[in-house]
Amino acid sequence: IQIAVALHHHSTGNVVGCRSLLQRGLRNLAPYPDRHSGLDLALFRDLVEEWRLALESQQTLPALPSIRFEL
Repeated sequence: IQIAVALHHHSTGNVVGCRSLLQRGLRNLAPYPDRHSGLDLALFRDLVEEWRLALESQQTLPALPSIRFEL
């Protein structure tokens, strides 16, 4: 939810709030294994980190991160 809210903050121009919540969301996901309850958290964390780094360095933002679910 923090990462979703971070992306909402970005859509409204609140870059500071976006960066803060991306960092907090990544920190909160860190203890979970790469695959958890059918979610590919490793890929999601990588995509969010790419977004965070692009935002921090003021580069072109990649596609929005999304999470994959597999049974």
